[in-house]
Amino acid sequence: MTLSRDDQTPAVFDPALHQVRFTMLDGTKRVLGYVSVQALMNGGKREPSGAASTPVEMFGRFRDRIEKAASDEYEKGNFRKIQMRDAIPFVSVRSF
Repeated sequence: MTLSRDDQTPAVFDPALHQVRFTMLDGTKRVLGYVSVQALMNGGKREPSGAASTPVEMFGRFRDRIEKAASDEYEKGNFRKIQMRDAIPFVSVRSF
């Protein structure tokens, strides 16, 4: 199933993992996504920007591409599940 944007949950920078965490939806099920700061910087090299950005600002600028990459990986079955109260799938975006 194709993932859709979760407009209710903001993306956040996780300094311990050096990644931006975001959520998407598979129907009503939440799917966590992660994109590394390195992947954001690599994606940013392809497009000129006027100033340095925070990881969350970079995520916002490339959000459509990142979410498309995450959805593509999810559809291919390239995700893992983490166990909290319920199993939550997550997908890691390495490039976009």
